[in-house]
Amino acid sequence: MIASASWDDEVSLKAQVWVWDPRSGKPMWMPGGQNRVVSAVVFSPDGTLIASASWDTTIWLRER
Repeated sequence: MIASASWDDEVSLKAQVWVWDPRSGKPMWMPGGQNRVVSAVVFSPDGTLIASASWDTTIWLRER
């Protein structure tokens, strides 16, 4: 599993976090968006959570 984030800071677009299947190269799921550029994405040590930090000063935790 690989996670990536959008660097698009357009006001009309939400920044997105994508979770990818490395074997197929296709997105497995997109767990919603933050309001500004997503500057960091990390997995919890056990792989059950993904955290993302944004320029909008929010941190999102998502279960995978």
